[in-house]
Amino acid sequence: MSKPVAETFDAPPDAVFAAVQEAAREIAKSVDGVDPAARTLYFNTGMSMWSWNGQNMTASVIDDGGGRSRLQVEANIKRSGLSSIQLVSWGEGGRVAKKLVARVRERLGASAAGVSSPQ
Repeated sequence: MSKPVAETFDAPPDAVFAAVQEAAREIAKSVDGVDPAARTLYFNTGMSMWSWNGQNMTASVIDDGGGRSRLQVEANIKRSGLSSIQLVSWGEGGRVAKKLVARVRERLGASAAGVSSPQ
């Protein structure tokens, strides 16, 4: 499991979640589930040089108050078949999470001017 990637946006949670769904459809092999009430999306990246079955990704949008939203993206190696013995994905999960966040920023345009990354 890679370290979660989180960003805070100066945009309402529903707008950020809509941007997350659009961005995930572009980079995912499959969208495995959407929970609109929890503003959470589950997707898989598919096979790559770093993992046999890809990364299972979870992206959640939380209302940070005052019209701001926090996006948190987590990754885990999909464990089935041969990948059940795979222990390391060489940072792939973190790269996918950062790519998703970057695409969300693009979609939000000027609304993302207040983006901040937690330390």
